Amino acid sequence: MTSITGTTRVRGVATTLPGVAWVPCAAGVLAGLLRMTWADRGLGSDEAGFLAVAGQWSPGTSLYGHYWVDRPPLLITLYQLADGLGGAVGLRVVGALAVLVAVVTVGAGVRRATGSATAAAWTGVVAGALLASPAAGAYEVNGELLAAPFTALGVLGVVLAWRGMRSRDHLLGGGLAGAGLVAALLVKQNMVDVLVVAAGVVALAAVTRTLRPRTLLVALAGAAAGGVAVSAVVLGWAALHGTSPGGVWYAMYPFRVAAGAALASSRGVAAHARGLHLLGAAVVGGVVPALAVLLLGVRRMRRDVRLVAVVTLAWAGWAAVSIAIGGNFWTHYLVQLALPLAVGVGLVSTARPRLATVAAASCLVPAVLSATVMSARADDLTRDQRVGQAIGAASVGADSLVVAWGHPGVVQGSRLTSPYPSLWSLPTKTLDPDLTGFTAVLAGPRAPTWVVTGRSLHSWGLHTHDATAVLHRRYRRVADVCGSTVYLRDGLARPVPAADCG
Repeated sequence: MTSITGTTRVRGVATTLPGVAWVPCAAGVLAGLLRMTWADRGLGSDEAGFLAVAGQWSPGTSLYGHYWVDRPPLLITLYQLADGLGGAVGLRVVGALAVLVAVVTVGAGVRRATGSATAAAWTGVVAGALLASPAAGAYEVNGELLAAPFTALGVLGVVLAWRGMRSRDHLLGGGLAGAGLVAALLVKQNMVDVLVVAAGVVALAAVTRTLRPRTLLVALAGAAAGGVAVSAVVLGWAALHGTSPGGVWYAMYPFRVAAGAALASSRGVAAHARGLHLLGAAVVGGVVPALAVLLLGVRRMRRDVRLVAVVTLAWAGWAAVSIAIGGNFWTHYLVQLALPLAVGVGLVSTARPRLATVAAASCLVPAVLSATVMSARADDLTRDQRVGQAIGAASVGADSLVVAWGHPGVVQGSRLTSPYPSLWSLPTKTLDPDLTGFTAVLAGPRAPTWVVTGRSLHSWGLHTHDATAVLHRRYRRVADVCGSTVYLRDGLARPVPAADCG
């Protein structure tokens, strides 16, 4: 059996543990079940916001119905599915299934690439741990987590295309790679991991003189077909809901460039603190130990496995760069590193099994402990959701709500609609920094019934003078709920919102 690079078989390791072929499946199931232990916990900010967007997605006044968010349409589609399955718990089910598919698929890719069931087993264990570990940032069902199964499928396609003996194998493998790449990008726009892996494999095959031009052309044809097919289906679905390809493109890339400039001009203490927290999570959650193990173990590997490890290091390197340029340094960014590091530990197990055991333990122990703590402290509502529910309970008829800035859980919890298209702060600070649109909403005929702020409208990057004047002219302060200030439009009578904030 040849390796991914077309050289030699991995001797000895394929039969080291002949019964471990089932391990990635078991690891995927257990990881999904571990995630379900906090299924009834309150929604994170992004989870609540994406559910609010997905629940009303239909032809409207903005990119996704009446709301605008800088995310691709497949992410919103998956949230539509979760919304149809019951909202918060449905979302956690979707997340658990995504983890199951990712773990099983990445294990299959390693087995196919190395011929080692042991390597596949270690890969599945570490992938399951990192994808179910709150300590490593895998708490929310966010873009990185939902892109993971598509990335794993795409990488498996790369392996199948290169290991296949017939043109049909190359074509189908390429098709799976192209489909996985485009699907991952249509969940989270920076997920080009499959392309990095494919480029690495082609480069190494060229260096080792095992690159066959015809194989490459057939695989590229399959990749193009798979990518086009996924694009057509997803963008067609989006178009049926009133979302244009041009709008999607702007949200995915030009907006992110503009948002990056806005973040760079105002990055300060908060971003620095988040960066330190992300680094701490990487150490405690096992991400840094797993990377260290890969670097330490690569020199002891057989040559053919070492070549696969070089591609894996490039994959992990891209994930690290992607995290660094993300700008906000949220801990869920670490999820992008889960698959390449899991593959790396699996490869190390073929040469230094004790070192792989250390890496697996460094991921498994914090995963189980942090999930246990998360479940024990589970709260069925977040503070934002409690504020939203309090306002929703005090509302009547077609009441509406605007929140400043970046607390979409308030809107989702209230079950009201917002006449202002942005539920997050970054789009407001990038697209409406002078608050011209926000002020027009408050002053116009579609003015919301309720406005929720912090202590004031003031926030970095925003010119709030005119908006504050309109707020004080047209609204009166009626309550403080869980640290949020609630305003009601003049001329309206509603019960005073109140909530048990714990």
